[in-house]
Amino acid sequence: MKPLATGAIPSPIDYRDNIAASAFPVPATPASLNFYRYSQVDSYPVLMQNFEPACVAHSLALLMQDYFYRKTGQIIKFSARWIDALMKTVDGLDMATGGAIPQLGLKLLAKYGCATEATCPNNTLLPVLQYRDPSCLTTAAYSEAAQYKIPGYVKIPTDSQSLRNAIYFFGLVSTLRSVGDEWYTPSWLAKDIDPLRTPNPITSGHQTTDFGWNGTLNKLRNSWSKDWDINGNGDYDVNAWQPFIREAWAIAEIPVDTLDFLKNLPSPANFHYQWNTDMTQGTGPTDDIKFAQVALMILGYLIPPPQDQLGFYGVKTAAAILAYQLANNVPGAAALGGSICGSHTRQALNLRFAL
Repeated sequence: MKPLATGAIPSPIDYRDNIAASAFPVPATPASLNFYRYSQVDSYPVLMQNFEPACVAHSLALLMQDYFYRKTGQIIKFSARWIDALMKTVDGLDMATGGAIPQLGLKLLAKYGCATEATCPNNTLLPVLQYRDPSCLTTAAYSEAAQYKIPGYVKIPTDSQSLRNAIYFFGLVSTLRSVGDEWYTPSWLAKDIDPLRTPNPITSGHQTTDFGWNGTLNKLRNSWSKDWDINGNGDYDVNAWQPFIREAWAIAEIPVDTLDFLKNLPSPANFHYQWNTDMTQGTGPTDDIKFAQVALMILGYLIPPPQDQLGFYGVKTAAAILAYQLANNVPGAAALGGSICGSHTRQALNLRFAL
C-alpha cells in the first residue's frame, strides 16, 4: 500500500490566541452526557483526501461546512483544495511533501473566506504539485470565497473536558495529533483499527475533526476515505490520546471589542520595543508596562490579563517579572519580589526585543 499522506504542522505559539479564547467562558458539559452531531456530520460527505498531504485543509473545510450549515441550514461543498493552495501561497513550506499549519489556514479563512467546489473543484486525484498550483485560486474563486469568511477562531485546550466543552459549545473541533501506522494497519477496516491506537512510533502529524463522544471515547472524522473505519468516522480513547493531541481549534464569533483589541497587539514575530524607564508595581497604565506585559506573554511568563488590566503593573505582572528576573539572573530579584522592573531587567528585555 502506498504510504498515506498526513502533514499537519504545529502552529507557532501566539499569546493573542489565549486572549481570543478568554473571550469565551465556555460552560462545562455534564460529566454523564454523551453527545455527537451524527445527524449533521453523517450528512457531510467524506472529502476523500486520497494521498495528498492536505489533512489540515480537509479538516478546516469540514469545520466550514458545519459552521455555515448551522447558519444557513444548507450543506455547502467547501473546497479543501482552495484552503490548501491558499496556505501554500504564503507558508514557505515544501510544495511536494510539506504539510500545513492549522492556525494559518484559519487566519486565511477569516481574511479571504473559502471558495466552494463550484469554482475550485477538490480533485485529490491530481498530482500534488498540480493540486496545490495557485492557478486554481482564480478571480472567480476569490470573489465567491469572500461570501464565506469566518468571523474568527479560538485555540482550545487539549485536555479531555475542554475538548468536549468546545465540541458542545462551538460545533466541530479541528485537532492536530501525532499518529503512526496504527490507523491503517493491518487494514483500515473498523475491526482492525477501532478504537484508534496511539502511535508507536510517531511518524507524522495529522489533522482530524472531533464531533462528539460516548463514555471515554471521542468521535472523529478522518478525511482519508469513506471506506476508512466506519464511513470515515472513528473512536479514540480521549485519556490515552491526551499526550498525542498537540492542538485544537474551533470557528468562533469573536466579540467585536476583542477583535479590535487584538488588532492593536503586535505579533510575536514582529514585536520590537525599547524600555528606557523603570517600572514599579502599582503604577499604570503606561505603554512601557503594556509592552512589558506583551513581552512576558510572548516569552510564556504571563497569562494574558483581562483587557482592562493591560498597561497596569499589578500582582500578576509582578509575579511574571520576578519569574523572568530569576530566569535571567537579575541581581537582587528575589528580595524585591518582582515589584520593580529596573535597569537590569530592562537591559535583558531590550536585548531580547531590540528595535
